[in-house]
Amino acid sequence: MMAGITRRWTKKSLVVLVVVLGVASYIFAAIWTQPLARGNDEQFTGIPGHNPANQTVDITGVSRDTLIWPYVDGGVTTLVTSLTNNGPVGLTVTGIETNGRWPAWGGLFTLTEARAAVLANPGQCCELDEPATWSARDFRPIYLAPGHQGAVAAHILMSNCEYNSSDQYTDIEYIRVDYAVLGFRHVQKVGVGPYWIKSPETCPRPGPARPAG
Repeated sequence: MMAGITRRWTKKSLVVLVVVLGVASYIFAAIWTQPLARGNDEQFTGIPGHNPANQTVDITGVSRDTLIWPYVDGGVTTLVTSLTNNGPVGLTVTGIETNGRWPAWGGLFTLTEARAAVLANPGQCCELDEPATWSARDFRPIYLAPGHQGAVAAHILMSNCEYNSSDQYTDIEYIRVDYAVLGFRHVQKVGVGPYWIKSPETCPRPGPARPAG
């Protein structure tokens, strides 16, 4: 009699153990993996009237034709990119990290602000409804179910010429995205572009440094 009861409890214990391990593995995968990824679409506007041109550039020791965007001191360009959730559970994008100001940041590109993108054609990235996007006071959280995509928009200021020498190449190759999954907050680099610019011969610009934001 006791042996039968022991066997039944042993089977129940094994089932409970398997369930617990399964749930723990699921939670671990959801929390510690990096489910956020670059989506299918992206747009970089550049500065109106200043078009990019192909140049042969030596990047990391390899010469190759690269699309170079002209540097326009004080010009603001817009990056719109889609993000996708490759993980097993839903997540919420809560923001895009900005670069700050000198001396913390002195790059020719400065990401100054970001918003959840309101698209001119819902469901089709990446033409932006500018007024609806930038009228928001702050970043509106974006919930992404597994396998789904959303879009974010960022303003990028070309600045800091006074801190950089002439003929320097620099690029935007990722953004830092804040998101939450199962109540846990994360920051993840998500690739974009890359978008290259070249500092003009007028850099470094003389005179007092102006704010980069």
